[in-house]
Amino acid sequence: MKYFFLAISFILLQQVLAQKAKFTASVNKTKILIGEPFEMSLKAFVSGTVAQWPVIDSLPHFEVLSRTKIDSQLNNSTLILNQTITLTSWDSGRFAVPSFSVAGSGKTTPIFIAVGYTPFDTTQEYNDVKDILDAAKSPRRQWHWYLIGALLLVGLFILLFPGRKEKKQVGFVPDANSYKTALAKLQALQNNPPFDAKVLFTEAIEIFRTYLSKRKGIESFSKTTGDLALQLQQLPLAPKTYASLTQTLSLSDLVKFAKWQPAPQEVQTSIETIKQSIIAIENLK
Repeated sequence: MKYFFLAISFILLQQVLAQKAKFTASVNKTKILIGEPFEMSLKAFVSGTVAQWPVIDSLPHFEVLSRTKIDSQLNNSTLILNQTITLTSWDSGRFAVPSFSVAGSGKTTPIFIAVGYTPFDTTQEYNDVKDILDAAKSPRRQWHWYLIGALLLVGLFILLFPGRKEKKQVGFVPDANSYKTALAKLQALQNNPPFDAKVLFTEAIEIFRTYLSKRKGIESFSKTTGDLALQLQQLPLAPKTYASLTQTLSLSDLVKFAKWQPAPQEVQTSIETIKQSIIAIENLK
């Protein structure tokens, strides 16, 4: 009887393992120019003859150009499925292709794509260079009398028609408290994060944008994540700091718009990245 139950358990375990599916996603490029197409290959290994294939019509920051038919092949009891999707992006920045899965499989890892502009060729001439022409010399005149007369007229005009004093335009005045306020709010988020990841990332990015506005005069509340990444390129940040910051901004878009559920460690890492970025910006000369 003991061996009978062991045999039944072994058969059930084999069936459970056989039902587990494997799903992968890969791209042929991770860095493209705006409007340049790239291919994403999806492949699944499913036990049986039927699988629920994900329908990909639209992705945040990406446009689907074309897709191949789903190619299927049965190898013993394993169904192998393949599909290639051609994508492009019209937004500059670093964006993530979200995760996908089929029934019984784990989610694929998000794939980050860097989208940039066509590099400008500085070796090309702007315009034809023309030769310098000598100006014709005017005949010598008693120009100083004309100058004295003009000064007298200007003096009389000022005395008779005194103009209104224009108010001096006040330039941007950095808020000295915005730095400490931003760090304190981020620390509070780390100590007591909201249950909803969308609310947490919304508050963290709001703190970052408020700091940029009050401390550095960078207005970004009406800008997209791609526009904000371009504005941050004006700051002399270290490449590693800039890459981590733009990756966190892209992850925020996934959470807010694609309903991506990050792991708790990813949440803490993202808040710490924003905090360290604010410290690095504050220390810029």
